[in-house]
Amino acid sequence: MSDQQHVARLLPAAKALLEASADDRISYINEDRWLPYDQADRLLTKLESLLEMPSKIRQPSLLICGDSHCGKTSLVRHFWDRHPATDGVYECACPVFYLPSCPPEPDEGRLYDEILTDLAIPFRYSDKPEKKLSEVKYQFEKMGVRMMILDEFANALSGSGIKQRVFMNAIKSLHNDLQIPIVLVGTMEAQYVTSSDTQFASRFKPEILSRWNYGTEFQRFLARLELTLPLQQGSFLAAPDISGLIFDRAESGCIGDFVDLVGQAAIMAIKKGSEKITKKEIKECDFTPSSKRQPSVVRA
Repeated sequence: MSDQQHVARLLPAAKALLEASADDRISYINEDRWLPYDQADRLLTKLESLLEMPSKIRQPSLLICGDSHCGKTSLVRHFWDRHPATDGVYECACPVFYLPSCPPEPDEGRLYDEILTDLAIPFRYSDKPEKKLSEVKYQFEKMGVRMMILDEFANALSGSGIKQRVFMNAIKSLHNDLQIPIVLVGTMEAQYVTSSDTQFASRFKPEILSRWNYGTEFQRFLARLELTLPLQQGSFLAAPDISGLIFDRAESGCIGDFVDLVGQAAIMAIKKGSEKITKKEIKECDFTPSSKRQPSVVRA
C-alpha cells in the first residue's frame, strides 16, 4: 500500500491533522476515542434493549465487570454519549444518568450525595438517607431518567461485610423505587462480593469484559486503530510480526494497554519524524503495562 492509499483510508479527524504541528497531533493521539469490537457491540446491544424496557417493579439489570484496563468505562461512557441530555422539550431531559464513581465506602447516604451533587441539586448532608432517596426519585422522574449507570462500583465494597450488605440492600431499594434498569460497573472483585447475595445476583446479571486472545479479531482491531492515527505513512499494525509484538509487550491482554502502547509508539514516530510505527517504536516507546503499574491482587 502506498502512502497516498494509506492517507486516503485514514478517518477524517486523523487525516485533517496530518499537516498540523507535532504537539497538536500528539494531543489528539492522547484523547479518548471509541473503536468498535465484538464484545463491546454485544454489550451495547444489551444496554439498548434494557433502555427500551417498559417500566416495571423488577427491572432486569446488569453488572458489567472485568479487570482494570479492559474497557469497561469506555464502553458505558460511549453508551451514555449515544443518549445525551436534552432540554426536555420534545423528549426526556436525561434518558441515561451516569455516575462516574461510586462513593469510596459502602454508605447509602453518600451514594445519594454523589447522585444529587452530580445533578447539581441542593441538599443537606445531614438529611436522612430516606429524604435524599425521595429527592433522587423526584428528580429522576422529573427528568425522565430511564436508566442509571454506577461506575467504579467495587470502590463502594471496601468496607466490612456488614456495611457491604447494607449498601447492596440500598442498591436493591433504589432499584425497586426507581423501577428503571441499573447498570453497575466494576472490577472482578465486585462480582465475587455480589455473588454472595442471592437476590442481588438474580437482579444484576454479570456480564464480563474478558481479556483478549491473539487472533484475527485482535488484528482487525489494530487495523481500525491505525486509521485513527495522524501518521503520514502506513504502519501495517495488523501484520503478524508487528501485531504479535504489540500483543506480547502489552502483556495483559487488555484493550487499554493495546491502545496505550500503540499511542506511545505513534508519539515516538512523530517526534522522530519517521511517520510510521515499526518494531523499533513498539519495543522502545515509553510504555509500561498496567500489570506492572499496580500491585497484584489476591482474590478470595
